[in-house]
Amino acid sequence: MIYQFKCEKCSEVKEVDSPLSVGPPKEVTCDCGEKMHRVWGNSVIHIPEYFKATSDSLSPSEIGHRMNSSRPSGRRKVYY
Repeated sequence: MIYQFKCEKCSEVKEVDSPLSVGPPKEVTCDCGEKMHRVWGNSVIHIPEYFKATSDSLSPSEIGHRMNSSRPSGRRKVYY
C-alpha cells in the first residue's frame, strides 16, 4: 500500500510504499529534518499484475455473460 506523508514546515509530500500486512510506517522524517504527518484519504493499494484482468476490452455485462454461459455439456448448473 502506498501512504502519503506531508511536512508542515516545507510542504513536501512523500509517498512511502509499505506492505498492507505491516501497515503504515510509524514515523517519516522530511529532508528538512521535520517529522512528517500522514495525509488521510490519499492512500493507494497497489494491485500486482497477476491480479489484473487480462483484457480491458470486455464490459462487465460481457464478463457476466461469459461466466453464466452454458457448459460444454449444455447444462447451466451442475447439481450434486
